[in-house]
Amino acid sequence: MDRTGAVLATLGALLLVALTEISRLSGQQLDLEARSWSFESLMGPARLLDRSTEGWAALRALDQSPEVPFPVGGWLTAYVSLDLVLIVTYYALAYRVLATRHRPALRLVGLAALADLVENALAAVAWPLAPGATAPWLVAASALKWLFLVLVVLVLLRRLLAFGDDSWRRVLRRWGRAVYTQRFSVLPLLPLVVLAVVPGPDMLDQLPDIQRRWVQGDLGHGLAAGVALAILAASVLAAGRMRADYTWWRVEGWGPDHPRPEPLVGFWFIATGVILVLGLGMTWATGTAGLSVPRMAIFAGVPLLVGLLSALLRAVLRNPGAWPWRWLPGGVRRLLVRALAWVPAHVRPPDGRVLTRDHLGPIWLVGDVMATLVIVVGGAGLVRSFTAVVVLDPGHVVAWLALATGVVAALGAWWGTEWVYRWLDRAAAQERPGWRGWWAVALRPGHGSSRRQVVGATVLHAVSIAGLLVVGSVPAWAAANLGVIACFVLAVTCLTGMVATAIALLQYGGSPPAFWLPGLRLSTVPVVSLLLVTFLIASTSGGDARIHGVRSTPVSAGGMTPRPSVEDALAAWLASPDPCRVEVQAAGRTVTLRPMLLLAAEGGGVRAAYWTASILDLVSGRSLDTSGWGVQATGEEACGAASTFLSGGASGGAVGLVAGRFAEPGGAREEVVRIAGPAALGSGVVGLVIRDLVYGGAGVPLPVYGGPDPGPDGQRWVDRAGLMELVWQDRAAGFDQPFLADDAGRPPGRPTGHLVLTSTSMTTGCRMFVSQLDLLREPLPVVSRTPGQCNELDRPAANSVDLLGTHGGPGCLGEITAATAGMLTARFPYVTPSGVVDACESPAGRLPRQQLVDGGYTENTGLGTVVDLAPRWHTAVREHNTRQLSLSEPEIVVPPVGNQRAGFAQADTPALLQRAAALTAADQLWGTDDGTAAVAEAVAGEIDRVRPRGVVVVHQSTFPAVTAPLGWVLSRDSMTSLDEALARQLERCDPAAPQNVLCRRGFGSLGDALAFLRP
Repeated sequence: MDRTGAVLATLGALLLVALTEISRLSGQQLDLEARSWSFESLMGPARLLDRSTEGWAALRALDQSPEVPFPVGGWLTAYVSLDLVLIVTYYALAYRVLATRHRPALRLVGLAALADLVENALAAVAWPLAPGATAPWLVAASALKWLFLVLVVLVLLRRLLAFGDDSWRRVLRRWGRAVYTQRFSVLPLLPLVVLAVVPGPDMLDQLPDIQRRWVQGDLGHGLAAGVALAILAASVLAAGRMRADYTWWRVEGWGPDHPRPEPLVGFWFIATGVILVLGLGMTWATGTAGLSVPRMAIFAGVPLLVGLLSALLRAVLRNPGAWPWRWLPGGVRRLLVRALAWVPAHVRPPDGRVLTRDHLGPIWLVGDVMATLVIVVGGAGLVRSFTAVVVLDPGHVVAWLALATGVVAALGAWWGTEWVYRWLDRAAAQERPGWRGWWAVALRPGHGSSRRQVVGATVLHAVSIAGLLVVGSVPAWAAANLGVIACFVLAVTCLTGMVATAIALLQYGGSPPAFWLPGLRLSTVPVVSLLLVTFLIASTSGGDARIHGVRSTPVSAGGMTPRPSVEDALAAWLASPDPCRVEVQAAGRTVTLRPMLLLAAEGGGVRAAYWTASILDLVSGRSLDTSGWGVQATGEEACGAASTFLSGGASGGAVGLVAGRFAEPGGAREEVVRIAGPAALGSGVVGLVIRDLVYGGAGVPLPVYGGPDPGPDGQRWVDRAGLMELVWQDRAAGFDQPFLADDAGRPPGRPTGHLVLTSTSMTTGCRMFVSQLDLLREPLPVVSRTPGQCNELDRPAANSVDLLGTHGGPGCLGEITAATAGMLTARFPYVTPSGVVDACESPAGRLPRQQLVDGGYTENTGLGTVVDLAPRWHTAVREHNTRQLSLSEPEIVVPPVGNQRAGFAQADTPALLQRAAALTAADQLWGTDDGTAAVAEAVAGEIDRVRPRGVVVVHQSTFPAVTAPLGWVLSRDSMTSLDEALARQLERCDPAAPQNVLCRRGFGSLGDALAFLRP
């Protein structure tokens, strides 16, 4: 192994990760005209086509502006300094690779490095002194650098594809063959690379945020993740060495002293017995309900079929004339005799691919390198996670230590694993006594016997199965005590280790006779293909509702908890004395304005949940400033908690609304903080990789130990979404409440009002309302209702179904908890599956099965819900206000609409926002006649004065900060970033501010809404 080259490549990758994170931070700082200029956009490959110097001019203006609190120029210096190290690194690596192979390409790399040096010198030295004169030269240097790098790629491709000389292609094919042979060492590494190292927004920011929690009190989870990575590296090493050993035997050949083992036909019978014993035994011992007999029969039947067919063919091939067929009828006997005559002529062992000694070295090396890369990727993940933290806060000592740990782990892995490999080779050569020496020989390719490798593979196979069952049975305990990353790594280790060791166990004897049939003729057992076929066949047995059914409590004969209609709920809200009031003088009368908030919460995972819950706390009367969160207000200052009529939302926004609906006023944020720890996501990850896979394929329901009780009547099957719901209910008391509260029609007294949440049916494509209000209407006389469909004229809104109204009842969907309601709206891939409501009989007819996924697939903003329900609430408001205008002291309901966005977005949803603005315009809030026209005009003027904007958009301000992820875990750094962004939204809207695009478009800020509630 070329250790120096590997270290240089690793160092280059670490530098690219750090540079990417710094560039992302710089891109979050808007210039004075609300534009974004990342360092990568200024010096990246886009410079080949874009020669504009506008970005450099904007960056200079930012650096000199006293209003920008971030040292953009200092970040540029840091970026250039790291890039200088990268230049030295990539040229040194290119020299090692190309010096003896392709000198022209090396010279082009040198020219690119020279242009890169000039670019950095101009950016660090000349640009600060003379920005206008330097910018064109900077752009030219950047373009020249990337031009030379493109030429390097073209020259190397030309050499690779050269006609008449395929030496490079042969080498590439050899290494490609090595990677394919070691594919089960590569596969566990791929998700780690994508989640930990690949830069990207939303879900790709989740793992870095989990790692940031390690320095905020979850240090044990970081240590557990390190141990799990070491176990994965050992598993990958063992699988790779066993594959290399098999390659050695194929190259050297089995001789008379060591003949090739017979195919392991007995393995298939043992596998069948193990599946039945473990499946039935675990179900009986744990008392877990939900065993799927058809799935277990299919999963156990496939290996049994392979074993029986192989045993029969082997017996026939060994002695075709020894079978006593005389007792059979004549026709059957003649048919079997013909079949026996056909078998020896057509069923024979296939010829394997011929390998040479040139193949052995790459296969061995790839396996060892993959084991090392497990540690390298872990270190690179730390670099990505903490680069932004140290750039934003250079005095963060613990973050610097974590960053240094990542660099040392990634670079030191090459020295550490090289020492381990050399020790294994020495121990195997000396045949040291003890278990360590035994394993050293077992993991030494070409030692002279494959028996020890077979025994080792058997032991590791058993350990992998045991680990799979243990980790899968304690998901909540593992997540809470080991953390999300350790759970994921251990689950992947057990799953891939089980498959890899099965392949290693079966590879020496080759495929059994069942795979020698014409049309197959496979030299090795297709373990993965068999598993996929088995899962596919098992999926045809049905039972999706048993695997991913929505958790609910059966409804009694009396039916679901009653829900008020929109009209009844609005009447109760109007009769309540609790909401805020604003008194104004209009046309010589004292007019009371009653703000009626209508909230729409956009989706976005836990980021949106935290954002929405924090806004609800501010509406309730809690304070937020630079020192942090204050206490909840009381009295009239807390009137906002009762001023919301209804809220709509999807995905994470809906989860935040659920937190606000069932928490005490001012406590919604704390509820989300409690569920934003690693326990919920860790449980979901274990369910994704292990539990749902085992139940879906083998029909075995694994129990749940060491966590929340899945049911009052003992163990029962819980899928990964249900595991997350149980953790939410255990950590946050509000999520354990019934979603439908029997409040006798009283207003909720919470800043959310009544909830109308959005889910999506994959069965019909309909928007499914999970609503606390009864949205059902009587069918129109001319409409023929089709149960479960959403395109009739009498639906609550376009393309929508009231889920609890149509599917709730005895024998259908039962009573659900607040956690289940939130999860129904937030089932986005890949952690949570679709929730299944099984087909059932209802008074309207038989309802089809529904598969429910994230509400964001149909309407992610929540605005569509508020606007589409306007015919119900807006009509009632107009009727009320029209009556009030004729009174001496009218009380006018004024409905501002708030859209809560947690993303870094300065854009809006134009059509929905325009419709909302039209609905909330003052002149649309009543009907007038000649007697009330003057009063209405005066009241409208006062409304425009105290509520200048009827639609408020509370978006996450764009500024450099740690990026909150689209997932289910939040670090303190992400919460601080969201708090800072929210504090900026407390300012009143200033249309003159160039960076406030939404304000210039006529939409208000959170500060405007709060000023209307509490002037």
